[in-house]
Amino acid sequence: MGSGDFSYHFRRRAAIGQSDPFVEIGATGYFPTDYGRGAAAGNFGGGVEIWMARHAGVRLGVRDYVNPYVSDFPGTHSVSFRFGITFR
Repeated sequence: MGSGDFSYHFRRRAAIGQSDPFVEIGATGYFPTDYGRGAAAGNFGGGVEIWMARHAGVRLGVRDYVNPYVSDFPGTHSVSFRFGITFR
């Protein structure tokens, strides 16, 4: 699976100890698997970056993948919770 996203940060210059909420939207491609040939999907989500140091922080988020082509039930949603380290 691969995604390309656009994001908007509400507080771009957050100081140490502050948070930077964001929203994102984009396109996702599911690559072929043993169960099918892959498909295109969309995604949207949001989260927060918490800055622990001047150039590093923790990123927490949630993303909903909307796949219109899965089985006989159109508009299937798949939600993922994400966390990581971010740098600026």
